[in-house]
Amino acid sequence: MKIIDLLNKIANGEKVPKVIYFWEREYIYDEEYNCYMHQTGANEFINLLDNDTDDSYYFLNDEVEIIGENIPVKIDQNDREWHYLHNTKKTTEEIADNLEHLRQKINEIIDYLEEKE
Repeated sequence: MKIIDLLNKIANGEKVPKVIYFWEREYIYDEEYNCYMHQTGANEFINLLDNDTDDSYYFLNDEVEIIGENIPVKIDQNDREWHYLHNTKKTTEEIADNLEHLRQKINEIIDYLEEKE
């Protein structure tokens, strides 16, 4: 699948693969930001469209490899969505954010299991 096709699916609100492989990197779809992210460090991520040049449109027709199209991805302990878990002084908003992320992950697992039936 081409990157431009993925971007069109995102723009149209269609379902996209959870994990893709591009330029020797694994990118995971981030539903909150509607983009593919690659983890570079403990709490560091880069967007698929971020690169070293201002001409990111040059690779829009490049192909990506789809990895486990609908397989749910485990929550990493360094996942930026869960960075509040180690903080004992959580605000109501932080707890709500964590619960929303958990709800999305549970729905992702349920969708995967329903597709397997």
